[in-house]
Amino acid sequence: QFTFVRPFQRGPKSENEFETLWIEKVVLVTADRLPGLLNRSQVVEYQSIDSSPIENAINALEDKNKSLCQLISPQEMQGFSAVNQLSMSLNGVIDAAVNGGTNKYRTAFLGKEYLATHRDHADFQLRLEQLMMDQVTILEEGLKVFSGLCPDELRPLREKMEMQFEEMKKKTEMNSTAQRLPYRSLPYMRTPSSSRLSLGPPASVKIVRVVAGESISTSSIPGLDLRRNSFLGLGPNSEPPSSVGTPAHAGSVPVSHSEANTPLPPPRARTMSTKINPM
Repeated sequence: QFTFVRPFQRGPKSENEFETLWIEKVVLVTADRLPGLLNRSQVVEYQSIDSSPIENAINALEDKNKSLCQLISPQEMQGFSAVNQLSMSLNGVIDAAVNGGTNKYRTAFLGKEYLATHRDHADFQLRLEQLMMDQVTILEEGLKVFSGLCPDELRPLREKMEMQFEEMKKKTEMNSTAQRLPYRSLPYMRTPSSSRLSLGPPASVKIVRVVAGESISTSSIPGLDLRRNSFLGLGPNSEPPSSVGTPAHAGSVPVSHSEANTPLPPPRARTMSTKINPM
């Protein structure tokens, strides 16, 4: 099983790019495991999943909150490099929140105008609000940890972050009805990093299964160029592409290779194979 994601803009152009940012995730299932002895394999299933802009905002905030919780954990706070990494992460989130960041999410998705045109997204709005409030709690805890370990040379940065955080905290609490939870009771403290809290099915799912006597054209898969992304067949000198996260900008096509031990469904087609020449 192989996946890749493709961000794209849908709808009229907006000054707030998050309002029209969709992400397509394509899942391809092959009859054989790759890499293998052969440099080709049959595609037996193709699945396309489109995530709406508000879902992308929820996923991005959830991932950021989880990563911050992992950095704050006592097991990670060992040595100056860990403290330096924590300071950079905290500064990146706080500075972005003050100068845009989550404020763009609030402008794009939490207004009454948005709900008037997306009546089925009320649960998404509540989830997004709660994630923003949770981030305030996590940042406050992170600043406490950083203050206790902060060396003298990073004291100006700490003071700047504390001042910016108070501004962010005040703005979030003033514009949100979400409940402020204690740090230790946040769901990220109990949820494995590999899982994702879900509110329902994605905005759009398209599944194509290849059956005997039929074939699937790779040209019908948007953004897929087998000459560049040869993940349906790997040559003798090729290496599986490494896992990647959510793309930062439109136009990139990151590719991730599944675990070698991931079970695959039995072959359901024998008429179509895609051969890819090693690069």
